[in-house]
Amino acid sequence: MANAHQPGQEAGQHGVSHVFSFSLYLIDLPSAVNLWSFRLNANMEKVLKVIEDVITNPPIPHEPHKQSLKNWAMYCLRDRGFIVVFAQNADFAVQLKTGEKFYFKVTNQADNLDNDVNWIVWDAMNKKTSLIRQF
Repeated sequence: MANAHQPGQEAGQHGVSHVFSFSLYLIDLPSAVNLWSFRLNANMEKVLKVIEDVITNPPIPHEPHKQSLKNWAMYCLRDRGFIVVFAQNADFAVQLKTGEKFYFKVTNQADNLDNDVNWIVWDAMNKKTSLIRQF
């Protein structure tokens, strides 16, 4: 068999050579966790950006004489498809399908805000709302 492939020979014009290579990839666990954390933070950043867009460009204007800032904010977020849930240490939370929660408090004054939650602030002078993200 002139055209048969013999072990140790390169495959010729008529022969077929199959070379299998197995590589072992060692995963650096801290790097993998950092990458996951980076992706999670990037996704969280995107969600907060959408929430900020909802609050600064609401489906209905906030009218303090008709509704509270808290009820208005929850309505706007629900109107855009967010799941708004009870929060024990905040005014409310937005829960993602992954179970992750973003906590919010509302206020009419942007003074002395704690950094534990995100804040929705009503500026009565300019009649605008803004989002102050937790640090």
